Amino acid sequence: MSWPHDGQNYKINSMAVLIDWLTTGDNYNQWHVGDKQNDGTKSLIANKICQLIKVKGITFERSGKDVQNRIN
Repeated sequence: MSWPHDGQNYKINSMAVLIDWLTTGDNYNQWHVGDKQNDGTKSLIANKICQLIKVKGITFERSGKDVQNRIN
């Protein structure tokens, strides 16, 4: 399923959650630093974003790898 069309409406979907996370506070820097360290750090962050997507009510399952690929 398409990232912008997996939610209940156009405002709440996986892409909107991901963009909101990346643009909030120091989150982008956390992701960027995770890239310079090891893949484990980036994987942990991606899995946290997956959980956030679920918390927002999106029922389509996204994996940590899906999140990593979408950001990259």
